[in-house]
Amino acid sequence: MTQTIFITGATGFIDRVVAQKAVQQGYNVRGLSRREESDQFLQSLGVTPVRGDFTTRDILSREAKNADVILHLAFDREASKSIQDLVAFNIASVHALATPLVGTNK
Repeated sequence: MTQTIFITGATGFIDRVVAQKAVQQGYNVRGLSRREESDQFLQSLGVTPVRGDFTTRDILSREAKNADVILHLAFDREASKSIQDLVAFNIASVHALATPLVGTNK
């Protein structure tokens, strides 16, 4: 049975290599994608794009629940936000990814 990996940041510099290697190893890879251009890039790697971002926490939760492996490789680093706001925002995203895993032995 093929395992599914969900990756946030799958279009990033290092993250895209991780996604590509996972596809080459036979995993079903799903990657978070914010734009159509990113969708196309992910598809060229053999990754299924999942349209969303850190604010679409329902999508993060759904993908985490359905994945066998989760790689949270993205980090919002918008220059206009304070470090405290960035950390809080990213913690909320991790919470959305982790909550569906409680009690699943994942």
